[in-house]
Amino acid sequence: MQRDRDWQEVGNACNDMELARACASEATMQIDSPGADATVFEPAPSNLRAVLRIRDNVIREAWLKAYRKELKTLIDTGTFQPEIPLPDEPCTPIMDLNVVKLRSDGSLDKLKNRLVVRGDLQKNLDEDKWSPTASFRALKLFLAHAARLKVRVRQLDFVGAFLQATVRSRIFVTIPAIYGSIFPEFRQYCGTPL
Repeated sequence: MQRDRDWQEVGNACNDMELARACASEATMQIDSPGADATVFEPAPSNLRAVLRIRDNVIREAWLKAYRKELKTLIDTGTFQPEIPLPDEPCTPIMDLNVVKLRSDGSLDKLKNRLVVRGDLQKNLDEDKWSPTASFRALKLFLAHAARLKVRVRQLDFVGAFLQATVRSRIFVTIPAIYGSIFPEFRQYCGTPL
């Protein structure tokens, strides 16, 4: 953003406007592309309503793109379907989490949105409600063991890994209706039990 203003000032003082515009487009990067300046996205908005209050159209659209991607992933994997719950089956609301993912050099990697079930509101459920993660100590032990055996270690990102778990009972969630007004293609999944 600052670079755009700097180039506009140079362009105003320059006789060759085409050259100034070309230099400006070369120097600036798409705001939502990997490698962009991450500081314009921080702090991450707390929820969808906060995203909608962002005044900068480019930044708001970048966050909405992350929301659309998350909704599409959930729907395409068949995570849920519209259905009427029985009287003893409660609907648990969802909440959204937004994160600005950075590369090792501090530039923007991607904007990440997660729609998660409020597990703290679920009652009388036999399912596990926690997400196991490896401790740093376990990671160091694993890497040391791999180095000792001279084994190559590779990393893999499994998109939607938590969606692959087997559920033993029906669990109902509700996505707020505002999502349907912002993303009309997903309207049938919003404001109704899933």
